[in-house]
Amino acid sequence: MLRERGAVEVARTTPWAGEVPVWRRLRLPNRYAHWGMIFILPALIFFLAFRLIPLGSAAWVSLHEWNLIAPMKWVGVANYARAVQDRDFLIAMGRSFLYAGVVVSGTVVLGLLAAVLLDQRLRFTAFYRAVYFSPALMSWVVISIVWLVMYAPTIGPFANLAALLSVPYTPPLTSAIGALPAIMIMGIWQALGFYMVVFLAGLQAIPAFLYEAASIDGAGSIRSFWTITLPLLRPVTLFAIVNATIEALQVFVQVYIMTNGGPAERTVVVVFFIYRLGFYLREMGYAAALGITLLAVVLVITLVYLRLIRTEQYY
Repeated sequence: MLRERGAVEVARTTPWAGEVPVWRRLRLPNRYAHWGMIFILPALIFFLAFRLIPLGSAAWVSLHEWNLIAPMKWVGVANYARAVQDRDFLIAMGRSFLYAGVVVSGTVVLGLLAAVLLDQRLRFTAFYRAVYFSPALMSWVVISIVWLVMYAPTIGPFANLAALLSVPYTPPLTSAIGALPAIMIMGIWQALGFYMVVFLAGLQAIPAFLYEAASIDGAGSIRSFWTITLPLLRPVTLFAIVNATIEALQVFVQVYIMTNGGPAERTVVVVFFIYRLGFYLREMGYAAALGITLLAVVLVITLVYLRLIRTEQYY
């Protein structure tokens, strides 16, 4: 009995018996902390230099009146009060919301459809996945120039197809009605491949035995899609909607290269409006205030999405 009790006491006090002493447990989290800080230092410097400091600078400039030449003049929240009453800004914001609504809806729906189709075991599936994903690897500048040529009135493929079919062709980028939808189509085409891959990863993470159990119970493909696939893709769908909305509300390069806000100001979205206000009209204080306002709108939309779709259990 005494021997067993002694063995237990030795086991409790011996470090190599499976339990690390308190003094070593306290030191373990800090032993390699400096290496962790060294590894994240480049990302931290990038975040501070290109994210946090410019954001703070923009917030400070938004409280002033500044034309890049004369000294800044303190105006407080006057720039924000002006934004609420600025009809042109509200129209540009509404146009950005329209663009985001169409592009996000088309991207998410078509991306999910493409993922479902390419999740099947078919021939050349890897090739089709690469083809769909390839536009996501190109920059917006390259894509905008390519589509600018495609929409061209004489040398573009759409114009040649219309001439081949003997139908009239009006370049959409020169039409007040068709310019923004033409940019929307290009936006959906470019983002489709990325969100196809996102949904494809979500589909491949769903356990196969769920579909087998549903098949045994007599559920067909459509019912399995509505009762198994969509509920389990809820977190992936949330990510796709939030990320696509943030990207769509920041649309700028396409408008700048393809239409420069025209024709008849019909493609002036909010970021292009801010750019022209700051660097053409040199109203940097007001432009900074509009930028902060856009940031607040995007933040609110993101929080609303998280609140509406957030859940802890997906099935």
